[in-house]
Amino acid sequence: MREVGIHCRLYQWVKYFLVNRMIQTKINNGISSKLIQEEGLRQGSSLSCTLFLIFINDLPDVVQTEKALYADDLVMWHTNKHPGISARLLNEDLDRLQN
Repeated sequence: MREVGIHCRLYQWVKYFLVNRMIQTKINNGISSKLIQEEGLRQGSSLSCTLFLIFINDLPDVVQTEKALYADDLVMWHTNKHPGISARLLNEDLDRLQN
């Protein structure tokens, strides 16, 4: 976030917005016990869209294959007459995304 100009108080506020978040699941009349949400963004939060955009901002630099984004979905593809080459390139992109 600091690379896009978020510093000091705003950085701390966003940091505390993201830590120690509790979630529960409700199905019919049953409700789960509370769990700490360790990853992801709050669904429906007005800040979540902006944070997601900051997170994926460098995606074009990381992914070498063809890609398309819609909302929070990413699709990657590669075409080649040798499927093994496409599979290798897509797996390399997936590895880069994880690191």
